[in-house]
Amino acid sequence: MDFHFETEQKTVYGTRSVRCFSKHPATVWEMFETAARRFPDRPAVVAGDRRITYAELHGQANRMAAGLVARGLKPGARVALLLDNEAEFVVSLLGCLRAGQIAVPMNPRQSPRETGHVLAHSQAALLICDAAYADKLPEAGGSLSA
Repeated sequence: MDFHFETEQKTVYGTRSVRCFSKHPATVWEMFETAARRFPDRPAVVAGDRRITYAELHGQANRMAAGLVARGLKPGARVALLLDNEAEFVVSLLGCLRAGQIAVPMNPRQSPRETGHVLAHSQAALLICDAAYADKLPEAGGSLSA
């Protein structure tokens, strides 16, 4: 489904005017796909010196989604994300959305006890974690995939 912008209707935020969708997308993934089709060469993520275009991000998110499905995760499974606010977080989040999983973003600054609590209560089937946060993980013994 392609979403068309209204040319007549605009929403104003302060001094900025934003065009609105004439047909509301059903999901965030659909909205992202529309943007990727419309603006493939424009930057979608800028993190420091790193820039990722919409086309590159679309490809990376699709590969992430395929990897999640290959691991046996079904739509509706929860995937915990213990990542910085960097490109990898965006790719992982969009990959979850593409595969129909529920992303559970986690705060890297929380204690190992808090991390364990979130993992247990979210019933996450998988954790995507930056190696820098290994010390935030609770002791092994749970059924969570690494």
